[in-house]
Amino acid sequence: TRVKEVIVAGSKSTGVTLMGGGGVAAGTVINCAGPWCNQLTKQAGVEVPFTITPVRIQVAHKHVEGEFSRLPFVADCDSGVYFMPRMQNNQLVIGSLASKYETEEVDPDNYNVNLDPDFKSEFLAAVFHRLPTLPQAGQVVGFSSMYTMCEEDLHPIIGPTELEGYWVCNGFSGHGFKLAPAVGSGVAQKLTGCRLDTWETDVAIENFDPHRSRLGTGWGVGLGI
Repeated sequence: TRVKEVIVAGSKSTGVTLMGGGGVAAGTVINCAGPWCNQLTKQAGVEVPFTITPVRIQVAHKHVEGEFSRLPFVADCDSGVYFMPRMQNNQLVIGSLASKYETEEVDPDNYNVNLDPDFKSEFLAAVFHRLPTLPQAGQVVGFSSMYTMCEEDLHPIIGPTELEGYWVCNGFSGHGFKLAPAVGSGVAQKLTGCRLDTWETDVAIENFDPHRSRLGTGWGVGLGI
């Protein structure tokens, strides 16, 4: 059930109400709503000094066989695409790396979920350039979903806000799936004060505090977890 709003009593969050009715009382509310995060943060009256933007991301799938189903993950920075096999269903997954493919801001409740023909053509041209022996015949399908981009440095915003009991955990810029185990472990340890039996991590969650400075390195590349 989707969260309708954050319950605020004075200067503290005390839980959430649900779209389907009812609510959940909580000493701490963690906003990890991804593309919908801004709606809840605004409703709670909280300001986060980073720009978190839901953007449309497109992915293409092409059927492959033989050696092409055993390729490694390839990031082609020159063309701005990546590709990787899914051996279970003999698909080559093609997606974007370049910022030009990650700038279409969308309404998370109303956006085009299909693959644009021009994007499909660009993706395929880049893949055939790197894999000239890849058969060009066969159907190519795809879809669109969303990233939640942190516009300032592409790194997540994780930690407490000025509203007591209200945390944010957003802006993963497409890396949330990979970072989720470490982030979940770090947040759980921070909130409970306990060590974990699984997915233990020593990552300092404070590095990603909502009021931190922009993260980066001397050569302008973002600093990873």
